[in-house]
Amino acid sequence: MTWEDDILLSVILPNVGIQGRGFMWRKLLLTIVLVALLVFLVLLGLFNTAKVEVRYTITDLGTLGGGFSDARGMNERGQVVGDSCLGNQVPDISHGFVWSATEGMVDVGVMEGKGTFLVGINSLGVSVGNTEEGGSMTRAILWDSTEGLRDITDTLIGSSSQQVALTQINDSGHLLGYVNGSDNRSHSFFWSEPTGMVRFSTPGSPYFQAWDFNNHGQVVGGVMTGPSTFGARLWSASTGMVDLGTLGGNDSQAVVIDDLGRVIGFSLTKSGNWRLFTWTREKGMAPLSANPKDIFVHDLNDLGQAVGTWSREMERKPQWWKDAEDYLARWFKSWHREDEIALLLEGSDLYDLNDLIPKDSGWHLEQARAINDRGQIAGNGRIGGTRHAFLLTPVEVAEP
Repeated sequence: MTWEDDILLSVILPNVGIQGRGFMWRKLLLTIVLVALLVFLVLLGLFNTAKVEVRYTITDLGTLGGGFSDARGMNERGQVVGDSCLGNQVPDISHGFVWSATEGMVDVGVMEGKGTFLVGINSLGVSVGNTEEGGSMTRAILWDSTEGLRDITDTLIGSSSQQVALTQINDSGHLLGYVNGSDNRSHSFFWSEPTGMVRFSTPGSPYFQAWDFNNHGQVVGGVMTGPSTFGARLWSASTGMVDLGTLGGNDSQAVVIDDLGRVIGFSLTKSGNWRLFTWTREKGMAPLSANPKDIFVHDLNDLGQAVGTWSREMERKPQWWKDAEDYLARWFKSWHREDEIALLLEGSDLYDLNDLIPKDSGWHLEQARAINDRGQIAGNGRIGGTRHAFLLTPVEVAEP
C-alpha cells in the first residue's frame, strides 16, 4: 500500500481505528468502501438511471483525411458544419467542412493560407465561420455552394483592424458574433441587413455575453452585474434588453433559446445552489430538477429537447472525491473515467447519450453540440481512439 493510499484512506475513513491491522485488511477495507461509493454514485445517478432503449442510429462523419473532425453546428436538413484537416500538411491547418447525407464531407478550403472553421449553417445551406492564425480567430467568413468561401469582415466592421468572429447564422440571415475591444474583452454583436451591426456592449459600458439566438432575432445571454456575477437577459430589436431574473440568487445566465421564445439557462438559488431554469414570457422563470453541475447546454429545439456536455474540467467536487475516482481508475482496470459526456435533456430528465446508442458501436460520445426539430443530434466523440464528428438520427425520423 502506497503513501497515497494511506492519505486517501485517512480522508475517506477518518477515525475508523484500522491503523496497525496490516496491509491486507486496509487494502480490503479500502476496496470495499470505494466499490460501495461507486455503487452509491450509480444509484444516486447524475443522469436518468431508468432502463432506456436504443433511440438513435449513429453516423460517423469521417475526416478530410487527417486525424480529427469537429462538428460545430447543424441545420434543420441535417447538414453539419465544423472543421477537420487533410493529414498531409505540416503543421496541420484546419479546413472548414460541410457534411450532408448525399455528398458526405465537403472541404470548403482555407483562405490566404489561414485555417478555417465553420460554426453555423442555416436551412438555406449558408454557413458562417472564421479564419484562424496563431490560435486566434481573425476574420469572419461565409460559405455557400454557389459562391464558395468569402471574407465578410469588411461588411461587418468596415476597415477596422479589430478581430471579429462569428458564432451563428439563422434562417433570416442574421448573424451573431463578437469583436475584440480595447479592454481585451470579446464584445458580442448582432447583425442584420436592416439594423447593421448592433453592439451590445463597448469598453466602459455594462458587459454583455451573448450565447444564442433564434430565427426571429431574439438573443439570449448575460449582462455583468458585479465583478463576477451576471444577470440573464433576452434582447430583440423591438424590445431591447429584458431582465429574465434569477431563482433567488445573485447570478444567472440565459444560454439557449428556441423559435417559440423558450429559454434555458442556469441560476443561483437563494440557498446558493446552481439550478437549470426554463423561462417563457407567459410563465417567467421556473427551475428544472436537473442539476447544472458541470454541465453546459449547447442547443435547444422547438420540441423542448436540449443537448449539452458534462465536463470533468468543470467539476466542483471536493479533491478527495476526485482522488477516489483516480484510485478506482488505477485499482480496477475495467473502470474508465471519461472527461466529457454528451447529454440529452428532455424536460427535467437528463440522459447520457452513450446509453441511447447501440452498445457495440465502439463510440464514446463526448459533446452534443446541436439538435434540430427532427431530433437529429450533431456532436463529437471518440471511436478507435480518434476524435470524430457524429450525427445521431432517431430510430424513426420523418424525411424532410
